[in-house]
Amino acid sequence: MNIDELLENWWKYREIKLEAEKKLSKYKKKIEKIMERENSNKIQSGKYVVSKRKTHATRLSKQNVPKDIWERYSTTTEYNTFTIKEVKKNKNDF
Repeated sequence: MNIDELLENWWKYREIKLEAEKKLSKYKKKIEKIMERENSNKIQSGKYVVSKRKTHATRLSKQNVPKDIWERYSTTTEYNTFTIKEVKKNKNDF
């Protein structure tokens, strides 16, 4: 597979993923409405069960912490990210 094919496939599946995420968000909202109506955190069909639970995360914002505390206790996590975007073609390119 050459670079053009590789990047074309990445772009295509990225678009599919974004569209799927939009659809999943709509389904989650519908499920949540049903749960609210039934005053339940769980709905079930013959084949699937969906449970809702609260998850908590605690974070510090650098602006809200004294500098000495931040410097002493903050940690940095390094990871790779990949982005893809379409190359904008000039009007002169054919």
